Amino acid sequence: MKKYLMTWYGITDFRASLGLEQTTGPVLGALLVEDYTDVVILGFTRPDKTENKADEFQQKIKVIESFDSTAVREFIDLFSNTVEAHNHFNQWLERQLRDAGKKIDVYFHSVGLRHLNDTEGIYEAATQSLNAVAASEGEKLVTLYLSPGTPVMAFVWAFAA
Repeated sequence: MKKYLMTWYGITDFRASLGLEQTTGPVLGALLVEDYTDVVILGFTRPDKTENKADEFQQKIKVIESFDSTAVREFIDLFSNTVEAHNHFNQWLERQLRDAGKKIDVYFHSVGLRHLNDTEGIYEAATQSLNAVAASEGEKLVTLYLSPGTPVMAFVWAFAA
């Protein structure tokens, strides 16, 4: 039987992937305490942040530990909800899972929303993900992790389920 965790990931998860949190972040924390076979992660991607800044991201991430709190906040504001942040988070997550001896298939979906609480866009992304899992073969147990993301994202997961 497949055991799925479905969730959004948020700023705390991104900060954890950068080594800026004292915790693993909500998503990795949930994956470490339970034996999931699959995780479906939705990531809000801001359309106004779509320009490719991969080189700048890689340069700044190498020295982020030396940033003061204002520079860290500016970095987070600049790169949160971008393709670069998503790629970094996913690579970090897979490395952390591998190091912990967890074999979990990670499915990440970038979700373009009009704004952070775009209820229609959030609902569409949640229902598409739920439908894809429902259509997959075999018996499955699905857990929705409502903590990461916004209250609207949590509500919509519950509503869509």
